[in-house]
Amino acid sequence: MISSLVLPPIDLRTIGPALVLTITGVIVMLLDLLPPRDRKEHLAFVGLAGVVVSLVVALRMWGVDARAYRGMVAMDGFALFFDLIIGYSTGLVLLLSMDYIRRQRMESGEFHILVIFAAVGMVLMASGTDLIVIFLALETMSLALYVLAGFFRSRIEAGEASMK
Repeated sequence: MISSLVLPPIDLRTIGPALVLTITGVIVMLLDLLPPRDRKEHLAFVGLAGVVVSLVVALRMWGVDARAYRGMVAMDGFALFFDLIIGYSTGLVLLLSMDYIRRQRMESGEFHILVIFAAVGMVLMASGTDLIVIFLALETMSLALYVLAGFFRSRIEAGEASMK
């Protein structure tokens, strides 16, 4: 007697904003390998486009209460509100960092990638209802932020901040 395998339904709408940001982070990571090596402004624009798409996905879900993955992730008003705040903040960071990174002569794609993956962790943390999901999201966010704290290697404060 062979029992059939029952797969739970997969609803990607509930993790839509986080999924878009993750795909954007991977695209920016792949584009970082391509030339030009000295100018990386285009990566910030690609990241910004991904953040805007994530905001559109979040806005389209407004008013929908959905749970997925056996109740581990919820897309409700609370999660959508924080998705919008995180999306706007990430967009502002990407916009304002373009000129700052150029002035500091630290142009590299890793900065934009880390900002996007920190936003992924924040979005997942806002929509997580299970302790494991919240913990994984917290670790995703914190690892990216630890590296960002020590990103400017020439500053003594940056090295101290990353060690703490």
